[in-house]
Amino acid sequence: MCLVGSKSTGEQILDKEKIVSSGVGLYKDEYEENRYIYKGKSTNNYITFNNETAGWKILSIEPDNTIKIIKLDNIGKKAWDSNNNNTWESASLNTYLNGTYLKSLSEEAQNQIVVGIFNAGEIKYNNDDLAAQIDDENSIKWTGKIALPTSSEYIRSNSDKSKCGTFNKISNNYNSCKNTSWMYNLNGSWLLLSSDKDDGSIFNVYDTGDWSYQNPNRDYFGVRPVLYLSSNLTVSGIGTKEDPYTLSK
Repeated sequence: MCLVGSKSTGEQILDKEKIVSSGVGLYKDEYEENRYIYKGKSTNNYITFNNETAGWKILSIEPDNTIKIIKLDNIGKKAWDSNNNNTWESASLNTYLNGTYLKSLSEEAQNQIVVGIFNAGEIKYNNDDLAAQIDDENSIKWTGKIALPTSSEYIRSNSDKSKCGTFNKISNNYNSCKNTSWMYNLNGSWLLLSSDKDDGSIFNVYDTGDWSYQNPNRDYFGVRPVLYLSSNLTVSGIGTKEDPYTLSK
């Protein structure tokens, strides 16, 4: 273990950041205790992982001081599940991400990943209560190494809560919401969650920023991996695109 001043990965990043309550920056998550998230359009949460300089961004600093990150470029368009089922545990995309894709990462990157808990519960389309939606997401938990972003993470990345703070609000205001969220640039992608519709569909975000739900076997949405990194890493850099956070043992 090699920690700066014996501080964890998350603590080191928090030391470099200023916690804000408005505008662009790092916020305390109001929905989950002791968790920190980035909000706003031009956030400095870039991170180098798998030798991809500034190729990922930090989604959250978790209560256990691991960090959750998302790949900026999608790794190709794939079916969520080739058998058209909507259960993440058995999804073909899950098998691919935690098999072929995981093995394609560098040895150093694989050693930095830790097993995490991902929320994969069914959520209601166009709901207007984010706290209730998060409860629904938390109703099913999957433990593993690599998954996908959730819709509440997409919503929580927006700094304009009054216009863009719920699923329904983003649906109605997506043309303006794209200007107050760094995750807008990750659109055209599958999400982790299934819809409450009876057809077994899965949520996705269009390139426009609007939501939809599709059959899991459709292969025209991008895949952006999400994973947790160890709390026992040394952090350098300041999180900008020019000087991204860089981690080492």
